[in-house]
Amino acid sequence: FYSSIPCKEIALEKFGENYEDYLYVFNYNAFSYTSKNVEALHEFVETIVADNKVGAKDIVLVPMSMGASVVTAYMDKYPTVAQNHIRRVVSIVGAWDGSDVVADLLMRRYCEDSADLFYNGLIAELVGEPWGYLINIVLRLFPKQVLRDFIDMALQGIATEMFCATPSLCNLVPVDRYEEIEHLIKSDVVKAEADKFQAAKKNLQNTMASLENEGVTFSFISGYGLPFGAITPDYQMFGFMKNAPLTNSDEIINIDSTAPGTSFVAAGGIIPSVLIVA
Repeated sequence: FYSSIPCKEIALEKFGENYEDYLYVFNYNAFSYTSKNVEALHEFVETIVADNKVGAKDIVLVPMSMGASVVTAYMDKYPTVAQNHIRRVVSIVGAWDGSDVVADLLMRRYCEDSADLFYNGLIAELVGEPWGYLINIVLRLFPKQVLRDFIDMALQGIATEMFCATPSLCNLVPVDRYEEIEHLIKSDVVKAEADKFQAAKKNLQNTMASLENEGVTFSFISGYGLPFGAITPDYQMFGFMKNAPLTNSDEIINIDSTAPGTSFVAAGGIIPSVLIVA
């Protein structure tokens, strides 16, 4: 948490040496049920409001990455509680909607040069020296179609056994692509959880607008023009998904997901003029 944003420095400047009395970190399992995370966050917020040392009644939520999905579901289920306690939400590259490359992963849709990307660094990064580079050399002996089939086989297990079996990961599929993948979810329990969360995402703009009318403010901090996996090697696998070269991202999440309601184009592009007729 401290290494991701300068929260410690900000709190020190504002509150002095007792800054930790003003900072609370809510942790949750990334491979989990969002509904359980929401209940845990609700209890966490209520406990802080009741028992904090400085008598504070207002809270600033700072969701990071997947944390935005937990906050989405929290505000949807407890709008009155959020209205009473939350005064500001500052999102740090939040996955408010999800990412196209996750949907591509589940549907096994890859970009044209996926085989090249696969053996031009991904394996070496994931496996490490020297075995990763030796595997790369061997992979180059195979035709590209063989490599594409290998990629398909390797990722099928990730898609079906991990993402489609875990509600919190299913939440990373954008609302407008959920219909594509929902048939892959075999568990009725997981499907019900995923359906409920997608409904909360569809209503997110209304939820935020309603809370804004009650005095809650929303701020979004995003990267821009960062290709998928550009910084963190663990995310390089997303670089050979179909939408990777087409979608402006913050390395792993679509920009339109990290900043809901904004307009954007790919880095270096120009936002076209829009004529609004009322």
